[in-house]
Amino acid sequence: MTSLKMRNFIKRIEKKERQTPASRVKKGHVERKKDYKVRAEQNHAKERLIKTLTQQAAQKNPDEFYHAMENARTCGGLLVSVPTSSNLEDPNDAIADVVLDAAARKLRKEYEDVAMRAPWKNKARHIVFCDNKSVDIGRRETKQKGNAKCHESAEVDSDDSGSLSTSSLNHDLALITDKMEKVKQEQARREALLSARKTGPVYGHKDEIGLDSYGNKMYKLRQKRFR
Repeated sequence: MTSLKMRNFIKRIEKKERQTPASRVKKGHVERKKDYKVRAEQNHAKERLIKTLTQQAAQKNPDEFYHAMENARTCGGLLVSVPTSSNLEDPNDAIADVVLDAAARKLRKEYEDVAMRAPWKNKARHIVFCDNKSVDIGRRETKQKGNAKCHESAEVDSDDSGSLSTSSLNHDLALITDKMEKVKQEQARREALLSARKTGPVYGHKDEIGLDSYGNKMYKLRQKRFR
């Protein structure tokens, strides 16, 4: 029993391939039996595939229709299925779209908040007519007095103490606008990338035709010429 257990730990002699005869070296590498078996299996599989496709083409119904044909197109006489948006979408793309939308909403809200704190160009002036100079202008009862005589007037300037200065306000608005523009550019780039995936690869040279609204170069692809 001990000898049977130990025989698996004993180093065996490796069986090496015989060397190529010197007279045949000029004809190239000698094909071994294992290499021939792999090549023969691949060849037989290819023959079986060709035979199956030939039978299917001979037995095909010319009036055959199935709904997948509605989302397919022909390319060189062959039917090529058009990839749908679900096949092209990636979880990472969906996450990126959600993040971009959230960033756009946040920047839009910041822009509105900063714009609301902007000081008015023409300060509102409220004129209250009263008999007594020491009257409380902020009281509603004073504003509702209809029998007050118009002898003296008190002029009040309404000013928002929490408003920002014009220079800092313009600076903040410019920064937020720049960020919003970058987010729009990224969204446009992702939409163009998705549309390019749907249309598939386009072959041919491209010519520069100008610039888009963001200053990026625009190209026009030439049609492929079949020789």
